[in-house]
Amino acid sequence: GKNDCPMADTLRFRVRVSPNLLPEPVLSTDTIFCFSDSSAVFSIADPQPSATYQWQVRNAEIVGSNTSNSVQISWRNFKKSNLSNPDSLPQVWYSERIETPITVCNGVSDTFRIRYQSDPTLAWQTDTFTCSNTAILIPTASNTPDSDSLLNGTTFTWQPTTYLDNPTGLQTSFLFPQNQFRSRQTDTTLQYIRTTRTGKGCLFVDTVNIKVFSRPQAIEFSLDSSLCLNDAQEINITNFNSLDSLNYFFAVSSDTSDSNNLVFNPLINSDTLLPQNSVGKFKVAIFNLNKNGCSSDTTIKFYTVNPLPNPDLSGNNKYICPNFLSNIPYRVQGKTGSSFSWSVSGGIALSDTGSQVLINWENTELRSLQVTETDSNGCITQSQPFDILLDKNVDIPESGCKLSDYPLVGGNILTLNGDGINEQITFRNINLYGNCKLLIYNRYGTPIISIPNYQEVNNYTPSSLAEGIYYYQLTSARAVIKGWLVIVR
Repeated sequence: GKNDCPMADTLRFRVRVSPNLLPEPVLSTDTIFCFSDSSAVFSIADPQPSATYQWQVRNAEIVGSNTSNSVQISWRNFKKSNLSNPDSLPQVWYSERIETPITVCNGVSDTFRIRYQSDPTLAWQTDTFTCSNTAILIPTASNTPDSDSLLNGTTFTWQPTTYLDNPTGLQTSFLFPQNQFRSRQTDTTLQYIRTTRTGKGCLFVDTVNIKVFSRPQAIEFSLDSSLCLNDAQEINITNFNSLDSLNYFFAVSSDTSDSNNLVFNPLINSDTLLPQNSVGKFKVAIFNLNKNGCSSDTTIKFYTVNPLPNPDLSGNNKYICPNFLSNIPYRVQGKTGSSFSWSVSGGIALSDTGSQVLINWENTELRSLQVTETDSNGCITQSQPFDILLDKNVDIPESGCKLSDYPLVGGNILTLNGDGINEQITFRNINLYGNCKLLIYNRYGTPIISIPNYQEVNNYTPSSLAEGIYYYQLTSARAVIKGWLVIVR
């Protein structure tokens, strides 16, 4: 050896190793059980001929022998409330012992836990409610078992099938028609049973009670189908019942095509006035809500707000001319089919033919006329007062008055005999010609009398003049006239 010691004899040993292979336990049935099942048989699929077995359980009982290659396990006392705790589930395992001439081998298997088919209950409160003519889904989506927890081949049966749209489905829609209520009946309760049979054959039965409340009667109301701008729309509910309903709601919209975009407001009284400040077509929608939270059908009616007429007198001449105050025509511009009523201040209407009137104006300072138009929709508008002005000096171009219609004319013969007749020099229409100067000439053309601002006098008596023939000239900025004058005493 390393230290120069002699080598010892070599000893040789033969070791035999027996494999300790524990076969998996195999159930005589499926590995998933219905909760109604209470026992199952476990067996060793490939037992060793020389092996002995010892079965053990937890949360269960062994029925019969526990030393063979199979065993019957019972869990009849297992409580359903323990399903959520994996450590409380029934468990099975075994130990194996194999003796050979050379050695003894021992082993323990893994633990096998009993698994159950999921219980697809409604998981819904016993009582729920809805309103007639209102579909609900039972059970709701949040309370529906996961389809992955149900084996293939699971079937459902609902009883009774009345008012259900899918009596063989996991979920079904329920709708109770309003016409199934008897007169004055306000509610009814129906019970439905759903039987679930899984692909494993597990049977589950659950129940739901549905209370159905009657919906209130649809609202009946009246309104004006046609009204005028600025009028108030009166809504009158003819079947108003404060005892049956907690609230009435209404909405008004100019969108007559869409019924989904409505904003509802409480309606307190059976009679309501709605001011109308825009024209067009509108709809009114009303429903009521009873104490059970059920709403009636929404009643919808339409109405039209018409524009007001606009009688127009602006096309008329607002001026009148001196001395021409009679039979003055006026016309109004209005809507086709309208009727008109005239009102005159400072004058008299001679004839009224609807859209036209003839007026004799009085000799007063204030003159005006108005017209009231009523259109074919019954909408009424009175025009603003149309004031009439006198072009007293015939100097307003837009009046249409012509100075030529008012000539400056003087008299020719004066009889100065003291009787007060034809004793003054006067000129007709002199007031329209502004400042005037009067000159009187003798027969030789010599000026003998000069009077400025004669338009303010217009009544001079030439008492100092002898009988004879004279001439005059009246001068203003607007005209110059000449004439002769004969004085007789």
